[in-house]
Amino acid sequence: MRNLSLQDAFGVQPTDQQSHFVFSEKKRKLYCGGFGSGKTWAGALATLVNTIRCKGKSDSILVSPSYSLAWETQAKAILDLDQQFFDHCGQRLVLRTNRQRSEIVMLNGSRLLIRSATRAQTSLRGINAGFAWLDESEACAHPEDTYMLLQGRLRCPNGP
Repeated sequence: MRNLSLQDAFGVQPTDQQSHFVFSEKKRKLYCGGFGSGKTWAGALATLVNTIRCKGKSDSILVSPSYSLAWETQAKAILDLDQQFFDHCGQRLVLRTNRQRSEIVMLNGSRLLIRSATRAQTSLRGINAGFAWLDESEACAHPEDTYMLLQGRLRCPNGP
């Protein structure tokens, strides 16, 4: 795929703060803002960028306080960006969604594993991932514990 600007690829231009977050290659990063500041959109875009960077060699974990919130916000943002990419480039990034397995499978083979922080001890067990996105962490019962669990799952050497 040729190098495209985000404007060409998705029809939108992120703010400077969003661009800095999305394209940062730091191991850990945080995008913080008020209601309507584009945190979820920036998280979805960062997830897609990292998925493309890993070339199908690594899975990602998307975590919200509940499964329904993860599908209504994180998964929806990913699927909306996939539709925008298709509208502007004529190609898809997403191969399929599987709600039963709670995953989005990308065309490059990477999986976006949709998980809940409610039962993080069990829902994150045994996962090796290269990227994680925790959204709406302030609504998690134990955000620090969820963060630490996610850190332990990021052990895939092929991650971005």
